[in-house]
Amino acid sequence: MRDTRLEPARQRARRPVRHVVPRPCRACLALLVLPACTEFEQGSDTIDIETETVTAAALGGSWGCLDDAPGPSVSDAANAPRAVRSLRVTGFVGENEVSGVRARACTLRDPDCLSPVTPWMETTVDGWVDVPLYAGFDGYLEITGPGAVPVMVFYSAPLAMDTAVDPEAVFVVDTDTALSFDRLFLGREAFPSTGVINVRAMDCANAPAQGVQFRLEPSAVGWYYVADIPVATAKATTESGIGGFSDVRPGTAVVTAELAESGRALAPPRSVFVRAGWFTNIRFRR
Repeated sequence: MRDTRLEPARQRARRPVRHVVPRPCRACLALLVLPACTEFEQGSDTIDIETETVTAAALGGSWGCLDDAPGPSVSDAANAPRAVRSLRVTGFVGENEVSGVRARACTLRDPDCLSPVTPWMETTVDGWVDVPLYAGFDGYLEITGPGAVPVMVFYSAPLAMDTAVDPEAVFVVDTDTALSFDRLFLGREAFPSTGVINVRAMDCANAPAQGVQFRLEPSAVGWYYVADIPVATAKATTESGIGGFSDVRPGTAVVTAELAESGRALAPPRSVFVRAGWFTNIRFRR
């Protein structure tokens, strides 16, 4: 039976959030990789856009929690307090509902999720899914759906609350959209032979954070969103807090997020898995 105590937390999550991705074309490639607005011929499109420089005055944000130590991870799940990760999965265009989507949890010791922590959990008609976990869970989620590019979702700190509600939806897209992204950004189709890492930085108030730099080891083609477009020459996140890496080789990668002005880390570096034909999403902040 669904615990009705989750509903107030969800209602708080439904309040208007600061989405900085669209204007006339909300479908132009955002975090968790977005559908393209138009068809692109391979290697033929160019973007004429000025790189935005983020100054200290523009950083703003709430960063008081950077001094807080992250909660400990827990290996003894049987004796840990119960906790729930609650999130919403939608299509990107208009955040439309997507049917047949499901999620499950896996541990970091299980990169192929051969022994999942939970069974598959189906989303509700409005896209919400509650994944029953435990306080201190430090693994990842798998999200799949008919015709959708599968997604692994990582977080920068262990699950610490009875109910943690993700403030931003996870968007799913189809393979054609991912290929459009490659043709636009790389001038070729690397996906699905390689993976894509999508990163979102949030400040301590769970608002999108600008002025954050992402680093990846081993390196790959990096980008940040500037004026709703992924730009390889940008140096840090703008007001959307979104960036990522394309054409990432399958295996294990380490993602770092730090304030561009000071070099201060938002959280410890995060090891994530990359699979061919998958998106790897990570959200920095608790």
